[in-house]
Amino acid sequence: MKRTGLQMKLARIVRPVHFEDFSGAEFERLVFAYHLCEGWTDLAWFGQTGSDQGRDIIGLRPFDDRPAQRTVIQCVNRSTLTQDKAEKDMAAAAGAATGRPDAFKFVCRSSVSAQRRDAVCAAAARLGVREVTIWSGSEFEEHLRLRAEFLLRRLIDGVAFPDAEVELRDFVEQFQDIDDGQALARVCQSKLPKVEG
Repeated sequence: MKRTGLQMKLARIVRPVHFEDFSGAEFERLVFAYHLCEGWTDLAWFGQTGSDQGRDIIGLRPFDDRPAQRTVIQCVNRSTLTQDKAEKDMAAAAGAATGRPDAFKFVCRSSVSAQRRDAVCAAAARLGVREVTIWSGSEFEEHLRLRAEFLLRRLIDGVAFPDAEVELRDFVEQFQDIDDGQALARVCQSKLPKVEG
């Protein structure tokens, strides 16, 4: 049989991430690591301490054309973002020692209706915060695939992220700009016993 020069490309199926399979701490860790990759500064992970006062994560979102925006990030690892929970968290964050933020951001594992988005934005405005970003699980996944796919791959493949904030920063810096082969080599190297002598 004669070959025609045409090549058949195999389609790659990208399956959705099941964020519901991850614990609250794992979800927060992923959100924190993503924002490190995005260049946010002064990030603090309050959620891991257990007394976050409505602030899972707080940090400065950088902009090219205006000052950085102090933002409280809520990691909503629940089947739905309820209005009651959103309002309580925003009110607690606005009254916390860090003061009222410039913006709120909700990163959810589930879908979020337009009606809920509008209601959360209205509640934030009543607190004096005009900027609110809400990502559904599918939106968060798209941002991960676009800007930090290495984090998503490692999470899905079961490569544990460090627990401590400082170690997580080092992890992101170490793996951010390398390909899969280099990352695998580093992980394997770190697992080998040290030989003295």
